[in-house]
Amino acid sequence: MERSREGGEDYSCMVWQYKMLLYLRKKKIIGVKTMLDFIMNPSNYPTELEVWKVAAILGCTSDTVRRYIHQGKLGYILVGRKYLIPRDSLEAYITKNIMISL
Repeated sequence: MERSREGGEDYSCMVWQYKMLLYLRKKKIIGVKTMLDFIMNPSNYPTELEVWKVAAILGCTSDTVRRYIHQGKLGYILVGRKYLIPRDSLEAYITKNIMISL
């Protein structure tokens, strides 16, 4: 873990998460794009999701979602230079790879 000049931790990740939270609030999608909501109500979501929406559902970054696509872990549709992830592919990825303890 990197340290800043003052000896504290590097908070760049927390700053990014905070900015993403503000962005999601501004777009009025905060509180809806959670993994548990997606698992319980997959029919409420569109059939193809953008990378940043999948990242919000999985709780990771857009770069991580793109890495999953390139590794073959997530199916995708390429429209121009834009990746769209089918809802069924995301459901399959979650049920195969994610463990949720309640």
